[in-house]
Amino acid sequence: MQTQISVSQDNASEELKALKSRFINRISHDFQEPLSIIILSTELLTHHSHTWDAETKLQHLHRIQAAVLEMTQMLEESLNQSLESD
Repeated sequence: MQTQISVSQDNASEELKALKSRFINRISHDFQEPLSIIILSTELLTHHSHTWDAETKLQHLHRIQAAVLEMTQMLEESLNQSLESD
């Protein structure tokens, strides 16, 4: 009986580790594109905004905002999925 409980706990522990790993891998992969957009746009704004008109600056700011919103939505969806699977 005790051995069965121990094996069951080990299996649950391994399954939890696998879920955490998949979650981290998914978030890491999915966040790469929006993070790249944010980094590129902020670098462009930092180095070139003094030569741009207001509309061009706003375009880059909107790209940053859209990327942040996309990341927030992905994170919320992932968290909701993990809560639903519990």
